[in-house]
Amino acid sequence: MTGLSRTEAAAAVAAAVAERDAIQANLLDLDSSFGKRLLAGAPLAGETKRRWEAASQELGTLWETFAAYSAVVDRANETLPGIRPLARRAARRDQQPAHPGIRTACRP
Repeated sequence: MTGLSRTEAAAAVAAAVAERDAIQANLLDLDSSFGKRLLAGAPLAGETKRRWEAASQELGTLWETFAAYSAVVDRANETLPGIRPLARRAARRDQQPAHPGIRTACRP
């Protein structure tokens, strides 16, 4: 097995940063969706309440998993000195997860 060249590694990390940003955008869209806001603010009961509680926990797990993934991508980005500006640009993005208690590398 052979390793990646510096150029290949930089391209792989840049792709991972772009993928991470796209995932974050999707999670933010999900968090701000009308359906989620409606369910989060409604007095639920019975099966709907049970399902929403389970789904809400899963959303929290998604954000936690994303935060771990984001940290790995950031670490890879910081490891290659030639692409550090990418990490700084990503860190300045105007996005923050709406899920309470979760902070990611890309926040306002």
